Amino acid sequence: MRNKIVVENEITAHQIAAAIARHGGKLIKPTEEQRLIIESKHWGPAVVIAGAGSGKTETMSQRVLWLVANGVVEPHEILGLTFTRKAAGELASRIRIRLRQLRKAGLIPEREKYGDRANIAVEVSTYHAYAGKVLSTHGIRLGIDADAEPIGEAAAWQITNQIVAGVDVTEYSLTRSPNSVVEKVMSLSSQIGEHNVEIDLITPIMQSYLSKFDSISDSRSNEEVRDAIKIAQERLSILPMVKSVDTYRHEHGLLTFDDHMVLAARLAQEVPEIAEIERGKYKVVLLDEYQDTSQSQVRFLAALFAGEHAVTAVGDPNQAIYGWRGAAARTLESFGNRFAIAGVACESFDLLTTWRNDKKILDFANLIVDEIAAATQSVGAVKRLALRTDAGEGNLSCGRYLTQREEAEGIASYFKGLWNDPVRMELPIEKRSSFAVLVRAKAYISEIESALRELELPTEVVGLGGLIHIPEIADIISLLRIITFPDHGTALTRLLAGPRLAIGPKDLSALGNYAKKLTKDSQLGRDKRLEDILEAGDVSILEADDFAVGSIIEALEIIDAAPASDFSFEGLRRLKEFAKELISLRRELTGSITDVIQEAERFLRLDTEVLVRDGWAHGRRHLDKFLDEAANFQRTGGTLATFLQWLEVADKREGGLKPTSVIVNNEAIQILTIHSAKGAEWDVVAVPGLVAGNFPNSGKGSDSWIKSSGSIPLQLREDHLNFQEFEFPTPPGGPKHSEV
Repeated sequence: MRNKIVVENEITAHQIAAAIARHGGKLIKPTEEQRLIIESKHWGPAVVIAGAGSGKTETMSQRVLWLVANGVVEPHEILGLTFTRKAAGELASRIRIRLRQLRKAGLIPEREKYGDRANIAVEVSTYHAYAGKVLSTHGIRLGIDADAEPIGEAAAWQITNQIVAGVDVTEYSLTRSPNSVVEKVMSLSSQIGEHNVEIDLITPIMQSYLSKFDSISDSRSNEEVRDAIKIAQERLSILPMVKSVDTYRHEHGLLTFDDHMVLAARLAQEVPEIAEIERGKYKVVLLDEYQDTSQSQVRFLAALFAGEHAVTAVGDPNQAIYGWRGAAARTLESFGNRFAIAGVACESFDLLTTWRNDKKILDFANLIVDEIAAATQSVGAVKRLALRTDAGEGNLSCGRYLTQREEAEGIASYFKGLWNDPVRMELPIEKRSSFAVLVRAKAYISEIESALRELELPTEVVGLGGLIHIPEIADIISLLRIITFPDHGTALTRLLAGPRLAIGPKDLSALGNYAKKLTKDSQLGRDKRLEDILEAGDVSILEADDFAVGSIIEALEIIDAAPASDFSFEGLRRLKEFAKELISLRRELTGSITDVIQEAERFLRLDTEVLVRDGWAHGRRHLDKFLDEAANFQRTGGTLATFLQWLEVADKREGGLKPTSVIVNNEAIQILTIHSAKGAEWDVVAVPGLVAGNFPNSGKGSDSWIKSSGSIPLQLREDHLNFQEFEFPTPPGGPKHSEV
């Protein structure tokens, strides 16, 4: 077993760069810190701490060139893995082009056995795609049929929602909303799979904790203990739901991407022959964005390549923001132990010179790095980014505003002065600058999009979570909620006060008072009906009786009976007309989700309004995106009601839904959440909402198992040793703790 690469007549990284340049290629001469990584003779586990914008993709591609040019490995013996198809495609394309150029330069010998694609067949894939390939090829060994495509997050949510809605009795009462329970079930299911936990082990652990909590003197007068008891009870109540959801998905072949990853890890661990096959195919493995890998991904990769392979992990613990996906900030720190080779130390490299930012912006970024360093002990967290030698001064502007609207107008005005001005941005004249607004809270999106549009700047809202805040989309959703749910009075109020109806405050108040009167009358009628039933002695009638309570939507439906003197003449006329239109619309909405949305567009006259407002080129961009999202949802068998529930989930999630590749658009100002922007770069960026409580923010609800029923106890996590500075209770049968 070797632990060092021996190269005779080494072709250096600088020689490779020069050779490619002579044959028409553009390859930047590597810096000293890049050269150390590219020319490393280390054969074993290696970690590259790569800061934001430090050129890690370029460095990894040049590492491949060096390995091939010096005959260490053949191109097809290299495996590169990353998270998105876009990143994988870019890396693969860059390597293939440069390998061709290297071959033309005579630094790679011709080999007839490779044919026309000689020496360019490097395998670059996403983590999920590679795991799916292994699972599809070898799954039959464990009786796993993984030929079907994984279902998306929306489809998984629908299945969970359906099962949760069908649960009538739980061990302990649940006080959360149905959507919140669904989220907890999905989260707990994901963690159980990620950490390879037997679900039946959790119940006795929780019951043991409840017994210990109850034994604490006067425990129920302590708020923290009461909350911990409540969470433990909640977890016990949703565990049967988790089991039902997982069983249903597996029995019906409806596996998620996470399921595929968990099964692939199990397969790799239980069938050693698979590791032999994959090790025979790939001698060098490059793992990109390793800090964001989940426990099942780490388990899968370690089962295949730990112990004797040259595996390099590239990442940055400062950028480990996807904790809800199963990643942990210290995953990168534990890499050396997971992929250790006996007698071979894990080598560490720094790649901290950033090529993305100018001086002022980098100085500001390093202030944040310093704060992270003060708050964590993770590897690399204390390392500041360095400035490239040819960096410009940069521009960092700050504005203070009293309202969100003023801030949005300030951003729009600033962007207007730079829009379509390549000269001012010091860019090639043929290239338009790219712009983005990165928000922490999606509630900012509507104001910002409106302010940009008023200055005739084209916009693009990226992601479903942000899209539903665009006025025309919000109007459609409000209308759909009105005709689907009789208690969505706030949705009706939005439409009544909007530009189509323009109902004034007096008439809105009158409608509200009319609804209250109907509610009171309904309650009186209900009480009388209840007295009659009790007198009759037939209590079973109660189960079949419908005790409807009035709402503003019901008040609108019977607006003809409202006292005309309480309303203005014009306001009452519009309300009556709108009520008739709604009744007619309900009768017509019998098609698919997309058909209903298109009918809602016509009903609200949005199809014409957006074209007049923004023109043919951009007018329908958000409507069409929304239709695409609805079409994706409906393909998985979703209904209009579940689609509307799904939109609420998409809106409330901390970082939106699971991230996708963001394609930078130079033709429009892109508006998206900061979570979604990870890995992308623009020429000009605005970050609104830098106020206490919004940004920075403590984030979503705690992932602590003491505070969230969607998390498993820490001692069941595979990475629990990362938390060893704390003392945790042990499962039943283990050492006894004097207190909890």
